[in-house]
Parts: sequence; C-alpha cells; structure tokens
Amino acid sequence: YSSAASDVYKRQNEISKNFLAGDRENSIIKLKKYLNNNPQDNLARYNLGVMFQKTNQLEKSVDEYVHVIKNDKKHWQALSNLGLIYFLKRSYDESNKYHFEVLKIKKNYQPALRDIGTNYLLLGKNKLAENQLTKSHKLNPIDYINLNALGLVKMRLEKSKIAKKLYEESIKINNNYHPSYNNLGLNYDRYGKKKEAFNCYK
Repeated sequence: YSSAASDVYKRQNEISKNFLAGDRENSIIKLKKYLNNNPQDNLARYNLGVMFQKTNQLEKSVDEYVHVIKNDKKHWQALSNLGLIYFLKRSYDESNKYHFEVLKIKKNYQPALRDIGTNYLLLGKNKLAENQLTKSHKLNPIDYINLNALGLVKMRLEKSKIAKKLYEESIKINNNYHPSYNNLGLNYDRYGKKKEAFNCYK
C-alpha cells in the first residue's frame, strides 16, 4: 500500500513539475484523467483547481475548489483561493465570505485580513476596511500591498498625513510597486502640490 501511495505521489509531483515548466495543457489533461479513476483524491483535485486558476479558467477552478471543500470543510487553501477568484470577478461580498471562513480555521491569518479589508475598501465601507487593514498591518508591517490599501482608506477618511506616510513606507519596502506612487501623487494632488504629484506620477 505504501509503495502504491508513493508511486501516486511521484506521478502527481511529476505532473505539477511539468505544469510549472510550461507544459500546462498536457498536465491538466493528465491530472483530469487521473481524477477520473481516483475521484476521492482531494489533493489532486485541489492541484487541478490551482492549474485551472493559473490558466485563467476560473469557473472550472471554482468547481474544483468547491468539490474540495465538500470533502474537507477545513481546507483553508481552497477557501482562500475562492476568495481571490471572487475578488477578480469583482464579487467583493462573496470574496469576503470565503476569507472569513479562512479566519475561522486560521485565526488572524494576515493575508485574509488584508483581502477582507481591500474588499471593504472597494465596497466603500471605509471604517470596516480601516479596521481589517490595521489588524493586518500589526501582524505584518512590511506588507507593502496592505500599506497601500490602508493609505487609500486613510485618504478617504481625510487623514492625508497618515496616508502619505503609509504610501512612502510601501515604496520604501518595494520601490517597484507602482500603485503606491500613483496614490501618493493623488494625495499630493488633493492639496494642490502639483510638482510633488507630477514627480510621483512620473
């Protein structure tokens, strides 16, 4: 039994390596064929969901992740990925539904807090966004994406000095993250500082 399990693992590992190496279509076909014969293999099904997600076949990816969760309600990775997919689909409330499920399994999971806060930001729920993004920031102060999102919330709440510091910190951590330059420029622009804004946009 252990030998057979080892062979299965090696086969799946080989398929995943081939997918990452660029042989995406054949890897998906092979994994689907494997699942036809082994429909209860939750790991293989999750991996297929990831492959569909990475090839932008989002509806197929959702189907696989939902199947995974039916078999394992505590599969937080599948829940998290569903949250990310619904974010891409701009279904922000639906996205948050899955991220909150992740938090039930992994309390204070920082990326989930960040993503919930970002969804609230896009829904215009600024105080809720501020709350979640602040929690996320305390857990991971070098998350430049979170810093940028928190800066946007502060700017909306007329806290421009705090927003400025957050954007600058985001840029300091990752000087290639262009949204923070753009948002710092917007922050300057709101107060008539055209030269500073232009430099950020540039």
